[in-house]
Amino acid sequence: IWAPKFPERFRHGEVKLGSKKADLMFLQHMLAVTRDGGMVATVLPHGVLFRGGEEAAIRRSLIQNDLLEARSNLQQSMDELDQEVKGRFGQTFQQISASFSRLFPVVFGGGNARLTLTDPDDLLESGVEIIAQPPGKKLQRVSLLSGGERSLTAITLLFAMLEVNPVPFCVLDEVEAALDDANVARFARFLRQYDSQTQFIVITHRRGTMEQADQLYGVVMQESGVSQILSVSLKDLKDEV
Repeated sequence: IWAPKFPERFRHGEVKLGSKKADLMFLQHMLAVTRDGGMVATVLPHGVLFRGGEEAAIRRSLIQNDLLEARSNLQQSMDELDQEVKGRFGQTFQQISASFSRLFPVVFGGGNARLTLTDPDDLLESGVEIIAQPPGKKLQRVSLLSGGERSLTAITLLFAMLEVNPVPFCVLDEVEAALDDANVARFARFLRQYDSQTQFIVITHRRGTMEQADQLYGVVMQESGVSQILSVSLKDLKDEV
């Protein structure tokens, strides 16, 4: 057992390995080799001596094994997570699809609609497509509907999701801007049906929506450059009436 530039007395057995003298000479030699930039040897706890190149190979092998094991564990965790996501998405999609198909004729006053998957065999990569048929029209993709019909379809989908998974808080920013007055009133009544589970903050300029609100907040400018916030409690006024 030897390292480059190892003392001749070790090679020919003049100094026996394991003695105090040998240990001291060995350490001195290793320090000298390190200073000279030579190959450093390592003594493992069980007494086996490895040269620097052999030690590096063993370390690389151990690191490689650790990396392969970590990659295998990570891949297994990702597969389990994918299965969980697929299960939850599939179940939730079916519930929302059923709710959407039921609410659509109620919101539109007729017609029918459904949700479909663009790739049912790959739930992780699949998109969702809306097929709708408003009253008096043929069944078609939502992209071919008018602006008002698309808005009302999106609102219907929102109500379907709230029905399946209610949330405590929801902000709507002029979602009914493209609707006519009759559909605005219908939209406001639907908000009333869900306000027991969800608090809605609606940004709107439509009178029909404001009439169904409990509290109104507005910004006025009575003087040039001076804004003022006004609030009106319609709920108190309705109770008094």
